[in-house]
Amino acid sequence: MRVLGGGPSLRSTGLCLLIDKNVEMTHTINTYDLRGMVRLNYIAEFLQDYLICKPDVVVMEGYAMGIKGGRVFDIGEMGYSYKRILYKAGIETYIVAPTSMKKFVTGKGNAKKEAIQSSLLTTWDIDIQYEDEADACGLALFGYYMKHKRMQRTLKPNQVDALKEYELLR
Repeated sequence: MRVLGGGPSLRSTGLCLLIDKNVEMTHTINTYDLRGMVRLNYIAEFLQDYLICKPDVVVMEGYAMGIKGGRVFDIGEMGYSYKRILYKAGIETYIVAPTSMKKFVTGKGNAKKEAIQSSLLTTWDIDIQYEDEADACGLALFGYYMKHKRMQRTLKPNQVDALKEYELLR
């Protein structure tokens, strides 16, 4: 099974493709120097091109609820761009709250990015250099275990709890 994890961001979007729990590739879409429709179009086109890897499932990070001001609209537009591309491609998509992914990977829903990288290494022997790609890898693993119920027997209680919470909220 091919699971693509993605942490959409206006500045630095991480992507990670898992094939049967193995990291096949990771990438970061950097848009620090872009603004407005140019940035949204760049992100959308990059995601569209990335779908050549033919994921069976995409697990996307949900919106951070603490965002205030005009950026809320920019983030909403970016989220729409992602969802539209995935919908048109007919790819099964799950939206996972950042706290659920963090709890799944680290045991704490408010974990820092460094803790995600550390937990990926110690728990799954996955060494991801960049923080946004580590988030995407956590999302992809979340999706892998969501789709493979039998494999959940090998998980820690916090990981099972995070998956159950997601299922209850869907």
